[in-house]
Amino acid sequence: MAPPPAAGCPVTERAAPDPDRPVVGLDMRLGDDLRTVTGTETVALTPDLPVDEMWFRLVPNAPQSAGHRLTVESVRGDLVTGGGYVDEGAAPGTPGGLYRVDLRETVPAGQTVSVELDFRLRLTAERTPAGFDRLGVDDGVTWWGSGFPLLTWEPGHGWAQDPMVEVSGETTAGPAADTRIRISVPDDLVVLMSGDQAEPRATADGRRVWESSDPVARDVLVAVGEFDTATVDAGGTRVTAGVLSGADSSAEELAETTAEAIEVLEGRFGPFPYPTLAVPLVGDGGGGEEYSSAFVLGDDDPGLVVHEAAHMWFYGMVGNSQFRDPWLDEAFATFAETVGDGHTDADDLDRRGAVGGSMASFDDQDEYEALVYGKGAAALAAAREAAGEQAFDEAVRCYVESQAWTIARPEDLARAPGGPGACTRRPGGGRRPGPTGRRGRRELSRPAPDAPEGGTRLGSRPPAVGPGQRPGGPLQGPAAGPVPRLRPRLGSRPELARGGEDGVLLRGVRRTGSLNGGGRGSFLSSSAGHRRAARRAGRG
Repeated sequence: MAPPPAAGCPVTERAAPDPDRPVVGLDMRLGDDLRTVTGTETVALTPDLPVDEMWFRLVPNAPQSAGHRLTVESVRGDLVTGGGYVDEGAAPGTPGGLYRVDLRETVPAGQTVSVELDFRLRLTAERTPAGFDRLGVDDGVTWWGSGFPLLTWEPGHGWAQDPMVEVSGETTAGPAADTRIRISVPDDLVVLMSGDQAEPRATADGRRVWESSDPVARDVLVAVGEFDTATVDAGGTRVTAGVLSGADSSAEELAETTAEAIEVLEGRFGPFPYPTLAVPLVGDGGGGEEYSSAFVLGDDDPGLVVHEAAHMWFYGMVGNSQFRDPWLDEAFATFAETVGDGHTDADDLDRRGAVGGSMASFDDQDEYEALVYGKGAAALAAAREAAGEQAFDEAVRCYVESQAWTIARPEDLARAPGGPGACTRRPGGGRRPGPTGRRGRRELSRPAPDAPEGGTRLGSRPPAVGPGQRPGGPLQGPAAGPVPRLRPRLGSRPELARGGEDGVLLRGVRRTGSLNGGGRGSFLSSSAGHRRAARRAGRG
């Protein structure tokens, strides 16, 4: 059973998402060549700051994904006067890394502005610089994550216009959005994607249309292939895994492995954030990439599954700018691997360099992985030992529950253990729905709801999250009293840890290596060596 939030944490239940969050509709078609995706995206944004333009990130145009190409074919809306690309370090041969939509007039805070973008995604079957990538084509399968213009709004701060980087890693900052997806694919293929999927419906042109909805999606994954699927229940979360012919694991085995990972992680971080989880296995010997209520795997290693499942809490529910503060999700996801096996490589703390830099601050791939994944996870493990397991776990639980569905910053984590304003909610916070129950895992058949005639209208706001439904719910534990600070045990050396330009993050790290520096040492990840290899192959 997960620990309660720290005594004095101002939340007694997981906060629901902002009721004024963006509404996104994606209507896509995978061509018969299995390499071309065309679509229309509708976005309704109610900003909490005035805006006179809108910005979208074209993730497939990043240098590490060179070979793929995302273009905006047209843009329209009542206030739209035009749009254009901005390079920002995009791969050669692509139009740009960002797309700006120009508005006729300034939209005041609290007023909704809507746009539609037609887009085309061209996928390559060739290996990209990333190795295992978030987009790809292989025998019998096509997959794309972030394969559409991605809204880059950060509530309370404005547009995230960060550049692309050569290092292979995520660089997005996306708000949780009410999202509906519709995808047309050849009749003989199966779709696994973010959100709660309905059964497909046949169309007159000999294809099938698949639909899903995710009321809190920051980003979307779609995988289309000749999948064999299996579904199990993991404490109230419907886990659907898919494998291709010849895979080392069966769909049933992968679903069970994922369910076991969820069960272990719930014991540390609280209820799983989503009612559904899609897990397509698309390769052998690759890494993994996380998305809202879904992750794609290039390997079925259990440690990799734990890592990607942990991202559902850290990135999925508790968001972050993956460009500015990559350690906030990657260090926590790597640290979470120790929940399952208890293995930590403390020597990572001796690695020279800062964990808390932006994606632009790392010289190369090895330095990024060594510091953000390896040293970041080791620093969290050392802080837990120094503070005491219970105090640390309760502080992290307060951070997780209070920052649910926001884009958190390092100072939010710093406040969680104690001090004035501990666990204060960020702008864009939401309401709190009713309870979320936990049940034991059991086999269940995949539901087959009838799709409405003509499908669901995209871009309309889905029903509100109701009592007993995720993503919100009450927490267990006290809600009053003093908030304990994390204090080092006797014999430990307090360290000041910084993340970018944002204040204190962790105290009481036992070794001289902390988040902002340390001695030189060999790179060992906080997981076993074979997991490190999977991460280098493309773990997100």
